[in-house]
Amino acid sequence: MGHIQLVEEFVEAWHARDLARIVGFLAPDIEYHNIPLEPVFGIEATTAALAHLLGMITDLRWDVLNMAETADGTVLYEKIENYEINGSWVALRCMITLEFTADKISRWRAYFDLRSWLAEMRRVGEGAPA
Repeated sequence: MGHIQLVEEFVEAWHARDLARIVGFLAPDIEYHNIPLEPVFGIEATTAALAHLLGMITDLRWDVLNMAETADGTVLYEKIENYEINGSWVALRCMITLEFTADKISRWRAYFDLRSWLAEMRRVGEGAPA
């Protein structure tokens, strides 16, 4: 199975808001980095960060705009993350880089504008991201 197909299944797991399934795509030594925030290391810390996000939302939809796989299997994709929080929808455009080890995501980097995210969180009355 190619990594693009794995990422498509990963996105489906997010749409289902199934934390166990999401975490199943991750390597035990995952490095999860929402840039410009501090990185998170390891499956336990990453699971806690993802659980925090999922706990804030009542629904989500990711609109994947572009996706490509490099020769070494890294997947790059651009998306708009749409989350329902406190009864309102927020949107965040981001660029994702996923590196794999043995078909598990071992490095996950998300690039986004923190000011835009914080403005959306203020608008819906929610705190800063974890």
